[in-house]
Amino acid sequence: MVNLGNASAPTFVTTWNLTSVAGVNSTDVSSVSVKDGILAAAVINGNKSLSGAVVFLEPATGNVIDTVSVGSVPDHIAFTPDGSKLLVCNEGELDAAGNDPQGSVSIIDLANSTVQTANFTSFDGTEATLRSQNVRIFANRSVSTDVEPEYLAINAAGTQALVTLQEANAVAVLDIATATFTEIVPLGLKDYSTMLTDLSDRDNALGDGPLIKFETGNPAFGQFMPDAIASFQAATRPTTSSPTKGMTAMTSSPPPPRRSH
Repeated sequence: MVNLGNASAPTFVTTWNLTSVAGVNSTDVSSVSVKDGILAAAVINGNKSLSGAVVFLEPATGNVIDTVSVGSVPDHIAFTPDGSKLLVCNEGELDAAGNDPQGSVSIIDLANSTVQTANFTSFDGTEATLRSQNVRIFANRSVSTDVEPEYLAINAAGTQALVTLQEANAVAVLDIATATFTEIVPLGLKDYSTMLTDLSDRDNALGDGPLIKFETGNPAFGQFMPDAIASFQAATRPTTSSPTKGMTAMTSSPPPPRRSH
């Protein structure tokens, strides 16, 4: 914990080790959030294919208020604006042993510590349609196991959340009251063909030209792949914004093999 009483000179206060907390078996804290005097910390299970946990603490003392079990690989947490609920993005990542838990969002009711889980099973069977819309679903995979909720933003009314599905290049719409995903919105592709780019390592094969050659007309498209997301008011309009990593690219023809150097 860091004291920001003097923002120009923040001071270290303390560190809390959560491994002594019942239901927690790792030090892999992935996200924290504070609301109305409560600090929530998401902890990933030492075995990532198993349920993670959210630990609620008193910020002033570090005393544990409660621990709640959530989905696999809880990656981001956020309180609703009124502080009545905490939402948890559970990535459900594929592990080295081939275990692939479902991606989901846990909705914790802070009044009684009950948990509702929103998953994507209702979209299973729609993989071909989603792929045709440029949602990235891998072959022979169901939507419910392939998508990995990364980050979320909650609207001002606390009724709806937008959840980024980074690897799927999409955003999901979550109805909080019913714990139901109502829509998967594809983000489409970015066209690089009209931009100056250098996508080749063969511009100077003979060693007598520039190593870098920017040109237009490259038939390349990139996926946006949203990561974090935030909601805010722009004038009178509710708005969301997300940085995009664009880690995957597709071309209209197979790329040439890479050369050894």
